Amino acid sequence: MKLPVLKFKEVRELKRRGKRWKGEYVEVIWQTKEGTLLPRIVITAFKSCGKAIKRNCIRRIIRNWVREHYEELPSGIHLLFRGYKEVPLNSWKEVKPIIEKELREWFFLVSKKR
Repeated sequence: MKLPVLKFKEVRELKRRGKRWKGEYVEVIWQTKEGTLLPRIVITAFKSCGKAIKRNCIRRIIRNWVREHYEELPSGIHLLFRGYKEVPLNSWKEVKPIIEKELREWFFLVSKKR
């Protein structure tokens, strides 16, 4: 499934006006927009996360989590997921539970506020 992506201007506005949640390794910025139906998403990782292999791994883990929970996201929400800190582990199998735990914490926070 291909995820709907935010445009550059929407990302810039989201960074300025969105609500922020910061875990130990992942930051989420979100904003609910009126008039849009589908949740729209951008996933990035800073260079501080490590070399390209680690950054790609972090993005892949976040993307898979979003695909699994896409139907549960509120309609009209714009999301920016950012990996910003290097995970000290080498295997993606060790990293995956850490990142997914942080994303579950954020999702619980957002779903509780609705």
